[in-house]
Amino acid sequence: MTHSKSILLSLYLCVFLSVFSYTSSIMAGIYIVGSLGGSNDISSYTVVFYGLGNALVFPLSSKLAEWYGKERVLCASLLLFCIPTFLCIFADHFFTLVIYRFFQGAFAGTFFPLSVGLILQSTPPEKKNTAFSSIAFLATITPVLGATYGGWIAYEYDWRWSFLWILPFALGIYFVLRKLPSSSKTEKTPLDWIGYGTYCLACSSLVTAITLGQQLDWQRSFLICFLFALGSASLLFFILWEWHHETPFMDLTLFRSGAFTLSIIYVALLFSAYFGMIILLSLWLHLFVNYTPIWINLLLIHMVIAGAILYILMLKWIGKTSPLLPVLGAVLFFGISCYYSTHFNVEVNFGRIAISRILAGFALAFFLFPLLLIALESAPPDKDQQALGIFQSVRLLAGGLGCSIYTTLWYRRGVFYHDRLGSSLTYASDPLNESLQELHTMHIPNGSSLALLESALNKQATALALEDCFYLMAWVMGILFFILLIYSFRKKAFSI
Repeated sequence: MTHSKSILLSLYLCVFLSVFSYTSSIMAGIYIVGSLGGSNDISSYTVVFYGLGNALVFPLSSKLAEWYGKERVLCASLLLFCIPTFLCIFADHFFTLVIYRFFQGAFAGTFFPLSVGLILQSTPPEKKNTAFSSIAFLATITPVLGATYGGWIAYEYDWRWSFLWILPFALGIYFVLRKLPSSSKTEKTPLDWIGYGTYCLACSSLVTAITLGQQLDWQRSFLICFLFALGSASLLFFILWEWHHETPFMDLTLFRSGAFTLSIIYVALLFSAYFGMIILLSLWLHLFVNYTPIWINLLLIHMVIAGAILYILMLKWIGKTSPLLPVLGAVLFFGISCYYSTHFNVEVNFGRIAISRILAGFALAFFLFPLLLIALESAPPDKDQQALGIFQSVRLLAGGLGCSIYTTLWYRRGVFYHDRLGSSLTYASDPLNESLQELHTMHIPNGSSLALLESALNKQATALALEDCFYLMAWVMGILFFILLIYSFRKKAFSI
């Protein structure tokens, strides 16, 4: 069935909306916690729990489409998505907003799979690879656009407007897609409710424990220990149950394929690093280098422009070479970008940061679609939907957890460096006395002088902590590159 141009455009915008809403609060989170009460290190919660809600509903999309039809489910999801989006505007407490974001992500969970399915239905077979790569590239660059949008709105107007402006966008898509003709009925197969229930319990428990662990002091908190125990037990039961179930909710036997396992591991680590670098740079530049969201947006847009240019240049080679080759290039560019970022300090200029974002943008151009292609090619033809469901669920969870894990690491390393640097600053130390004397000659009182020194100490500590985070990313990328290189040689000439 061929759809009209307006419907096709709306389907692409539906894919865009799902990812755009995911990251719209990354930079706005600083203003949200400032308005509703909270510290900057919990600003990532709005991203993490949106991703969790998305990941819980995404694997259910195929069953919902089978029971009620793709068109009906997609239109209903768009309307339901508007309810928590509207409630976010009037949230008066941070954790209330987090709950609304969770439901916003849950109702958006069907956007990506159903929109992609409808787009591919109306695409000629010879153009499906190009359509798929365009969707994957859109899903890759949209997180940057969502982050820049949220930061700009929060800075220029109010963070609540970032949710308000999404409402007419979602409703406009709904009014176009409601013209879609209903698909023919299909045979309804039962859902593995036990498998789905344990999947939701495992993901919710582990993600919540990892996200709240820093605030509740990890193993010293009964709640965190309980959530880790519950999540681990649920995950083990889920794996055993799904592995031996006749009609599994999520077919884990796909992991018998080395190529499929490789693609899942790589998308998890790459997407977590991708989201981590966005939120770390945004927070650091805004809080400690005095960049406004406008200037941060200009830096992040370099990623989109660089990625788009390279994607257009590489478009004619998509599907003609082994997907391992572009993944190698993406990992290499990510690694170079991360290593280059380890040399940042509080005196870093705009140009140096822009170069690091351009290098990361080159990686964005060709890492998601090739990994997805590896996952789908390594799965049997009748299990494409299962492979896509696992791939996307891992990608969604990895993005949110990347924000949480890297901000927690940054915070903890910042405390470590603050203690190390500050331990030598006593009234008996010459550097401190010289600094105080210099400030005193500028007619700055002792209390204010100590406050200025504390501010300088914080800036240095957070800059060193940021370097550690990017060192970790660079090491991860280096390991991934050499593993993939060895795997490629074993498969001979980059073939799978």
